[in-house]
Order: sequence, then structure tokens, then C-alpha cells
Amino acid sequence: MHVNTFIKRRIDVVSDAAQRCLVRIDPVRFWRWEHRRRGSKMEVELNLIPFFCARGRPMVDVGANTGVYVSLCQPYVERSFAFEPVPKLASLLRRALSRRPVEVHQVAVSDANATATLRLPRGHSSVSTIADTNRLEAVAERVDEVEVRTRTLDSYELDDVGFVKIDVEGHEPAVIRGADATLRRCRPHLLLEAEERYRAGIVAELAAMLADRGYEGFFIASRTLHSVKSFDRAKHQRRGRGSEYIRNFIYVPSEDAPGLRAFCRRELGIAAAAPAKEDLPAPGPS
Repeated sequence: MHVNTFIKRRIDVVSDAAQRCLVRIDPVRFWRWEHRRRGSKMEVELNLIPFFCARGRPMVDVGANTGVYVSLCQPYVERSFAFEPVPKLASLLRRALSRRPVEVHQVAVSDANATATLRLPRGHSSVSTIADTNRLEAVAERVDEVEVRTRTLDSYELDDVGFVKIDVEGHEPAVIRGADATLRRCRPHLLLEAEERYRAGIVAELAAMLADRGYEGFFIASRTLHSVKSFDRAKHQRRGRGSEYIRNFIYVPSEDAPGLRAFCRRELGIAAAAPAKEDLPAPGPS
């Protein structure tokens, strides 16, 4: 092996270890530093945080993991709520964010106050779910299981919410059902991760659910803001070299859609695509 290559690999190993240590000590500082360092290589939706949190109202992070969104939202909100069912991750967040205005809840957000089986694929700490439709076979051969508490977002009776990020690997429809009163009362901006490989038809299913609640959906592809109506699984979630894989979907109350388009154009240089002519296919049973 070439000496320079060997040294670079050793530096990368040390750097990765240092990053894992820092994110456990102070995720807010870590993710701010990481976003400044790797901004263009991280998901573009992180650049929308000033828009998502423009009104300064509390934010909710459902499926907080190591806290990237709850951390980067800190300069814009007075209070945050992080929900993470994985015991080790919830403990990490609770300890690391103890001096921040963040409430950490070790629960899985769903559509009922009960218990559920959380599946944890070995070697993939960023992925876990209680969704019955997602066995995670595509992620890992071995999957551990642990029983966790579930709560609806509505059961917390939050006074006001301005932004909700949801990443629960196929369980998003249940989270929306359990947050119905909160969404109708607070009208927060939403960022949802949705992948058809985990739940077939989920993009159309979520679009229909949220349209019923007065929301308009979008996604960013090729530096363009598209209506969710133009989503095409074969095109936008094709895994392979050179493919732009779209997993994040932005939903805003219909009255806020012009503001989203204006922010993207003015602050990010992202233009809005022409209105979609075709609707998404009808969703399957939810």
C-alpha cells in the first residue's frame, strides 16, 4: 500500500472515532461543525431549517437518532422535544442535551398509547422501526428486537409546535394519525422521510393524508423544488451509482407554500418546477 494512502486511511479512522466521541459529548456543537464542514454533501433539507423554524415556535423531532435536526434547530427555537425509542440513543441525547432546552422522551411515537416491538438491525444504528410492514431485511441479515412504549404526539398536548421532523422507517402514517389534533391546531411545517422500499405506496399515502389536513407536499431533486404529485418511484428512489435518491419530503400548510418557494429561490438558489399535471397513484390501505 502506498504510504500516503495508508496515512490517509489511518487519519480517517482516527477522525471517525473523534467524531463519534464528540457527538456523544455535545451533539449541538458537533452537528453545527459538521454542517459547516460538509454542508454541500449533507442533505439539502438541512438548509431549510431557518424557514422551518422561522416563527421561533417549538420543534419536535420524531426519530431523533443522534440529534442532527434537534441540534441544528437550536439557534431558531426556544424549546424542542426529541423522541427516540432506541434506549442507547435516548440515553445519549438525554445526557448530551441536559443543558439545552430540549426534552428527550424514550418512546416510539405512533397512533396509540401502548407497547410495540422495535426492530434494530445489527450494525445499522441509524435505522430502527416499529412498523409491521418493515421487517428491515433489506438493511441487515440479523435484527434484534426490544419492547418499547408508544405514545401519540397528541397525548403530549403540546401548546404550540412550529416544525415537526419525522423519520421512523415506514411508520410515518401512524405518527400522522396520532398527531392529527396537533397538526390541525398548530399547523406546523413538516419534514418526513418516506421510502417505498420500506412501505410500498407510502409517498402517495402520506400525500393523501396530509392533503386532507390542508397541507401541500414538495421534494427537492436536481436543485429544483418539485410538487410531491410529480414523484416517480422508478426515477426518484432508484438505488444505484449516479442516481439521486429522494427520501425527504417537505409539507407545509397550503397558505405557506408561496413562502417556501420564495425562500428556496432567494436563499438557496432552488427554483420551483412547473406545476405537476398528473396526480400520484391512489395509495393503498393505510
